[in-house]
Amino acid sequence: MHRKLLNRLNLEALAQSDRSRAENDIRALLSQLLSEESTPLNLSERETLFGEVLDDVFGLGPLEPLLRDPTISDILVNTCHNVFVERGGVLERVTASFQDDRHLLRVIDRIVSARRPARGRQLADG
Repeated sequence: MHRKLLNRLNLEALAQSDRSRAENDIRALLSQLLSEESTPLNLSERETLFGEVLDDVFGLGPLEPLLRDPTISDILVNTCHNVFVERGGVLERVTASFQDDRHLLRVIDRIVSARRPARGRQLADG
């Protein structure tokens, strides 16, 4: 369902729009897809799916819950399905994963774009 929802959304347009409007659009499309598919999801599952899609549209997708976790000091992504975190100096594999390589590349592009300095400015580390 997550993949179907993302495929039906114009992610670029949503990311540029007002967040409350985007949330309404996403929620409406989610309801429509669940009705079409006759997918039995309880309220908690619907909210989880909704949150995951919001993380994809406005954040770094499956990395967002890891970024919110204060016990995690580092996140390492080896492939779209191999994500590791460091907690207390110990490296551990987590269940977070990207849908596919394209999904991972979109998040990488978002990270790189956010780090790109404004024209004429240099990053402190060169």
